Amino acid sequence: MDTSSRLVIPDVFVEVKHGKDAIKSKDEKTEATDPPKFTQPPLPWARDSLVNFLSAETINYHYDGHHKGYYDMLNALAAKDKKLAKMSLNDIVSQLPAGQAFNNGAQAWNHDFYWKSLSPKGGGDPSGEVGKMIIENWKTIDAFKKEFIQVSLNHFASGWTWLIQGKGRKLYIISLPNAENPLSKHSMKDEEGSKGHGGHPLLCLDLWEHAYYVDYRINREEYANRFWSYVNWGFANENVVTE
Repeated sequence: MDTSSRLVIPDVFVEVKHGKDAIKSKDEKTEATDPPKFTQPPLPWARDSLVNFLSAETINYHYDGHHKGYYDMLNALAAKDKKLAKMSLNDIVSQLPAGQAFNNGAQAWNHDFYWKSLSPKGGGDPSGEVGKMIIENWKTIDAFKKEFIQVSLNHFASGWTWLIQGKGRKLYIISLPNAENPLSKHSMKDEEGSKGHGGHPLLCLDLWEHAYYVDYRINREEYANRFWSYVNWGFANENVVTE
């Protein structure tokens, strides 16, 4: 009888101990699996589907390294800043001043937009409303492409080339430095200014060297020219603002 008691007591003790540990583990698991505020979207195509433009190696470095890094840093900042955590990515881009939160939020947003601006089924002449608007603004497709390439080549250091829609059917090609994009309030000038204030982005090209250096080294011109074989005109048409 004494032996049975001794056997039961440790069992009860262990059971209670395990119960406490289980509660603690549950709490730790909940903390560890809390979803991040900002989630990096998956690529809209297979990593090896743009090989005649961008290698899978470039995509891996770019998406898993640089793009993911911007999301990771933004989430780290949001974990310490309740106001930031309540903002959407669009709010961060359009409302915040230049700084760490804006830089990482805007670069996350810019890359999301860039991936969608590309398609393995893209290329060719622009179609739909975008095609019509390009002809209205530049008279020929070649003139439009020539200006887009020139703007990309003239841009100093890192940044982005944007095709944007201004008031009505007016289109602009602009380049902006670093993380800035047409939605950021500190990137703007008046509508006829050099930055095309009020512009709504239709397409973009990443001019940061990490976007093309593995495949093109310092040849930004070749990278920009090959963009036309994979540009996603369907995405551009989705972004057109109609009144």
